[in-house]
Amino acid sequence: MTRLLPIRWQRALPVLFAAFLLLGSSGCAMVTVKQVTSSDSLVNKRADVLNTGKLSPAARETLSAAGLDESQCEKDFLVCRSTLLMTDDLNVEQRLSALSELWVKAALALTPKKTAAGDPPMSDAALDAWLEAARYAYAYLFYSGRSPSDRAFEDRQTQVRDYYNYAAEKAAVVLFVRARAAALAGEDYTKPLTVGSWSLSSNYQQLGLKSIPAQLVPAGTVSFVGLRSTYRRDGFGAELVMVMDPPKLVAPVIAADGPKAETAADDGDDERRG
Repeated sequence: MTRLLPIRWQRALPVLFAAFLLLGSSGCAMVTVKQVTSSDSLVNKRADVLNTGKLSPAARETLSAAGLDESQCEKDFLVCRSTLLMTDDLNVEQRLSALSELWVKAALALTPKKTAAGDPPMSDAALDAWLEAARYAYAYLFYSGRSPSDRAFEDRQTQVRDYYNYAAEKAAVVLFVRARAAALAGEDYTKPLTVGSWSLSSNYQQLGLKSIPAQLVPAGTVSFVGLRSTYRRDGFGAELVMVMDPPKLVAPVIAADGPKAETAADDGDDERRG
């Protein structure tokens, strides 16, 4: 028996070596387990592109299933998007939510930063990215096979809803700025706005405005001081605050029959009398 052992090992070594090569070439990696605190677990669970600037764990997992990673998508977003659309191993919700978050990241990179002078004008490329983010988020929420009520307690739906709301805010502000500029220039501010393949129309008549607003700002950027309580309800869509110019004050004129407000007609009469 002792003489046969070396012969058996010599025969077994090539087989073991071949198995080792197969394992190495198959891309198997060592899986490790790391313990994290409860607070870190919650932070990682809620983290996404809006609050950290990096993709969420759910999006990174989807990219990994498609053979991609975040750095690859940053280098070539078009290839990354096409790969996600063509990968059969992903379900509809994974694909749509990841695409929405990727478009949000692209839109954030294209959107100019706010300066002391105000918000710089947004390019058509940035607006197109925000609209794409809203489109994929809307498709996830309402056209992915499950209704929003079926995902009521899922964190991913909350994230995707935020992508839609934030993208809708950005797009609405840009549309208002361009429509206001057209109105001040005496042009038709109601005609649809064309951005790439998008045609966007607005119905300002429903607002019943008596004058042109000065600003349209997201409600999340406004805080109220002096109120005992603020009533606010989370929901679906853009939260916006319209800023109007203050009304012009009219100085009273003391007359024989008592004070009265001076009007433009009175000024004209005084000029004709003089």
